[in-house]
Amino acid sequence: MSGVAGQVGGRVARRAPVSERLLRALASFGLLVGEATGAPRPGFDGSVVGRVLGLGPGAVVLCTGPSGCGKSTLLRAVGDAARARGTPVIDASALLRAAAPGRPVIDLVPLPVGRAMRVLAGAGLGEATLWARSRSELSEGQRARLGLALAMAGAGVLGPRPSLVVLDEFCSTLDRVTARCVAHTLRRWAGASPCVVLCATAHEDLLADLAPDLHIRPIAPEGTP
Repeated sequence: MSGVAGQVGGRVARRAPVSERLLRALASFGLLVGEATGAPRPGFDGSVVGRVLGLGPGAVVLCTGPSGCGKSTLLRAVGDAARARGTPVIDASALLRAAAPGRPVIDLVPLPVGRAMRVLAGAGLGEATLWARSRSELSEGQRARLGLALAMAGAGVLGPRPSLVVLDEFCSTLDRVTARCVAHTLRRWAGASPCVVLCATAHEDLLADLAPDLHIRPIAPEGTP
């Protein structure tokens, strides 16, 4: 048993010996200590994973809800199930973290120059002056769009092979007008691709432009703001 994990519906999963000090501290917030089982947090039924993976190429899934309701947990569960089936998983966040920080943006997209330019533009990075910058020179919102471009390019590298594209915190750091434009472009791109695109965000304003085939709203645990 080891460290305190996250709050789960008024209980805290424990991974460390429970001390009297810990019990008193948690009690002041109305929390109890429970056993850490490693099971998914409440917020979605396991059958949701099967529903997502049962969708055909070109489908878009949108998971919305407040912080702590289980969106990232769902994305991880779907990704793990896809890998177990042999389906490639293209995770925008992982690709962005792995991108060389000192190379120009245009060189980070593993496609011929013309296609790389179109992918960057589709992700909201259409300004040519941005292509000469490095990842570390981009703003937070621009880095998020770069992650999307890298995911789209990763799917392009796979060609017609079906894959799962995972976009956590989708458009969360963008101004809402830009976010809607990017969502609209992603919807068009997804419809012509062999991928299933799984997005998660706390924002509900992208529904019309993203037009998801499946919209999931996890149920937040008690006490979640």
